[in-house]
Amino acid sequence: MAYAALQLVHGGNIAPEWGLGISIGLGGFVGGYMGARLQSRLPETSLRRLLGLIACIVAARYTQTGIQQSARAPAHVVGR
Repeated sequence: MAYAALQLVHGGNIAPEWGLGISIGLGGFVGGYMGARLQSRLPETSLRRLLGLIACIVAARYTQTGIQQSARAPAHVVGR
């Protein structure tokens, strides 16, 4: 019902991407479960380093994606 109302207001197709939502939900569920299981088995220092490494990898990926997108964008759009 909410999607139908939003579609009337905004126009176009606003349906959720179910595959993406389910994938993210399952990843969060599995990651939360595994994290809770590993937390008691790994030393705190190792866990902090692992989480720091994951954060750095995600940041590098975001930076790479941003650079690639700005290289593809027309010159008048980059300055916005």
